[in-house]
Amino acid sequence: MERSRLVTLLRWTVGSAVVVLAVYALSHLPVGERLLHFIETLRDLGPAGMAPFALSYAIATVFLLPSTPFPLAAGFLYGPWAGFVVAWSGEVAGALAAWWLGRTVLRRRAERLVARSPVLSALGEAIQEGGLRLLFLVRLSPVFPFGPLNYSLGLFDVQPPTYLVATAFGLAPACLFLTWTGSTLPRLQAVLEGEEGMGSAWGYWVGLLVTAIAVIAVTRATRQALNRKLGR
Repeated sequence: MERSRLVTLLRWTVGSAVVVLAVYALSHLPVGERLLHFIETLRDLGPAGMAPFALSYAIATVFLLPSTPFPLAAGFLYGPWAGFVVAWSGEVAGALAAWWLGRTVLRRRAERLVARSPVLSALGEAIQEGGLRLLFLVRLSPVFPFGPLNYSLGLFDVQPPTYLVATAFGLAPACLFLTWTGSTLPRLQAVLEGEEGMGSAWGYWVGLLVTAIAVIAVTRATRQALNRKLGR
């Protein structure tokens, strides 16, 4: 039990560090400057830039590129709610495309991914028995690597409607948290430059905190449910 708690704490610490580093890179590092220039170009396009952004996220998901910067950038560009819709739609589309490729063109690659992971192998058997509910829990949990999981799920006996519903709803909480985090970047920059008082941005900070608490609570409950289902 103590070891399980330690592993959970370590994963959340690492995950938090990744988010912080991604935010820092977007704001300070040279690669961040180039990325900011790109997303500012999309922002200049207004609503017309939303579809290309979602498509870029979907393509990145298929090619197993890091996904965290996309919802952060979407929040920065379009705000927490519109940014969530843009990032979430791209994420779901990419997950659906990778799942289809794992069932067809890239099936052998997906089989190798599952063969190297006992967890994914056990997960396949459990999903076939647990159906939509278990697949939804898997999508809620950050334990499973997002990219490889998309391909691996293509091997399992999961119907397209089941996969789409579980994926769409299961990915939403974490995506909302990241887009909300990204939406605070303009406010944070304004506060640091003295253009805006900290108090005027309190709604963003409270919203971010509430979202983070909700995601943590959901993740913890999901982990417990998955452990029971997988017999761990």
